[in-house]
Amino acid sequence: MRQNIMRSQELLSKLQGGKITYLSNLLFHKVMNDNLWVLIPAFNEERAIKEVVARAKKQVSNVLIVNDGSTDKTSLILSRIKGVEVINIAENSGKANAVKIGVNYLKSKKAEKIITLDADLQHLPEEIPNFLKAKGDIIIGTRSRVDSSMPITRRLGNFFASLIINLQTGVKVTDPQSGFRLYNNRAVNSLSFDGNCFNIEKTTLKQAVEKRLSISEVPISCIYNNNLRSSYFKLKDIIEFLRS
Repeated sequence: MRQNIMRSQELLSKLQGGKITYLSNLLFHKVMNDNLWVLIPAFNEERAIKEVVARAKKQVSNVLIVNDGSTDKTSLILSRIKGVEVINIAENSGKANAVKIGVNYLKSKKAEKIITLDADLQHLPEEIPNFLKAKGDIIIGTRSRVDSSMPITRRLGNFFASLIINLQTGVKVTDPQSGFRLYNNRAVNSLSFDGNCFNIEKTTLKQAVEKRLSISEVPISCIYNNNLRSSYFKLKDIIEFLRS
């Protein structure tokens, strides 16, 4: 057991130049017997992280949280949660980098399917089974544009982002900015998961088209609560998404 933990620590050190600390309360034999993982990037999510992890754990056995340089109580809360794996990044590096580090780590653990979801409870972990029923290399959780609770900036951002993606790739994607996704083994091993801030959603889609990966969508709910608003999301990220 100790040798397995040490090997994981050495691996993570290589992934981020030694700037990551690694916490694990999860027994390794359980990890190795299940190749489905939920990956949650988190930055300053002390108000929601405990609940989102608990609800995700009710759906799947394996949960990895990438704590992206949080300066609030997120790190302390995660250190007390049993049955999950946590990667702590020393300084905030952005959602794209957090996802990439998490995916690379899970690739080393032979993950065959990775579901990404936000840490702020905008995505409902209870909808994870819908992704597992769908077919495709990448399954995107699609939010309704007519949802009156969706902020106007996001509705406009989704509309224009969808239009641009459709024009650039020829693939119709209703909600290209959605971070609630499933990547199967083919996608995990084909995509680089590069990007800046929220552009990772766009770059993975463009790469998916280039790699001839299949893309499908499932409808999801999305809870917009100003008290639990994602610390990652900023209007400038939508603008950058549209410009890139």
